[in-house]
Amino acid sequence: MDQQSIPILEGYPQEIIRRLELRNKRRQEALPGTLEGRPLQLVMEDLLLWDEPVLTISFKGGSTELHRRIAEVASEWTQHANIHFDFGYNEETGEYRTWVADDTSSIRVGFQDPGYWSFVGTDSLDPEICATGEITLNLEGFDRVLPSNWKGKVLHEFGHALGFHHEHQSPVSKCDFDWDKLYDYLAGPPNFWSKEQVDHNLKEMPAGGLTFSPYDKYSIMHYAFPEWMFVSGTSSPCYVSEQGTLSAQDKIMAAEAYPSGTDQIEVQRSAREEAIKLLLSASPQLQVAEQQRLNGRAYALAAQTYARQSISRLTQPDIAYEVKRAILFAAGQGGEDPSNLGDQISLGNLLPTDYAYQFLADLLDEVAKRFNPAAAVRLKDVSGANTVSDCIAMVKGKL
Repeated sequence: MDQQSIPILEGYPQEIIRRLELRNKRRQEALPGTLEGRPLQLVMEDLLLWDEPVLTISFKGGSTELHRRIAEVASEWTQHANIHFDFGYNEETGEYRTWVADDTSSIRVGFQDPGYWSFVGTDSLDPEICATGEITLNLEGFDRVLPSNWKGKVLHEFGHALGFHHEHQSPVSKCDFDWDKLYDYLAGPPNFWSKEQVDHNLKEMPAGGLTFSPYDKYSIMHYAFPEWMFVSGTSSPCYVSEQGTLSAQDKIMAAEAYPSGTDQIEVQRSAREEAIKLLLSASPQLQVAEQQRLNGRAYALAAQTYARQSISRLTQPDIAYEVKRAILFAAGQGGEDPSNLGDQISLGNLLPTDYAYQFLADLLDEVAKRFNPAAAVRLKDVSGANTVSDCIAMVKGKL
């Protein structure tokens, strides 16, 4: 077959596959197949979805103009999912957040590693497979020249970063790949994939994983494969031209994975916290550090727990300072100096999602109770505040 007819396929590099396989092998050895009747795979995969109102993104390499274009395209997901991408845009300099050696941004975008790929959801927080500062989403060569289909590539990889797997690996896809051809052709240029890489990137995933919709071959998470990859060629149920935009079903699934509305958010949060408890109690013989490694989602939960504990431990007597600090935590800017937060800044500009407002209500409830154990701050109280100053006044009124 002519090399030009063999596409460059998106997929994990061999080293990352090795880390994933080792982690998954350890999980299988340490944990039962079901937890209180729920398939282990279902619990794990659902916890790949983020539980943060704001995801921070940094760029390693590339121009400011490239960062701007990627940010604009990727943000299409946030029009349908109740989550916000913070690219660290600085209005004074016109620049975006730049990667640093010990970077802990939720998503760290690079352009130098081979291929196009991204960790799936909170896997980027799991130190067993992704070290601090390591790139979590790669777009090889984008800093040199943008491919004609770059927008679709960006949406696809950010879909992975939000926790979505390949649609062609859905348990209901039933793609009739010609495996002998795939192993043979993809072992050569331009992919040079091992059999392990072919299987990991193309094989159907087991049922019981991340909640999936009816098979949608028009999903941005579905790759366009040439007809020779299928036994039935163009008649294959998985044969489709390349997609460059979110499908109708993509938008629905994004809204289901990251819902709006206080009731839905609370139900989702409770379910995930219960799943974490199940995981951490499933194998008592494991050390605490190892228990935390069961899933990157545990780290996300721990980060929010730390924020609440940090608020409750504050000794600063200035209520305004503590309220501002809580607002910055909820906005995903916990490292910023509260003294620099202007009183007249709109809460709506700081808190981009319903979840962020709920998180702020939880934090301010901790602040109020430090001064008056009987005080209570609820979501409706925060929703009624338009500015930082309003929020401070509301908390003071509870004391």
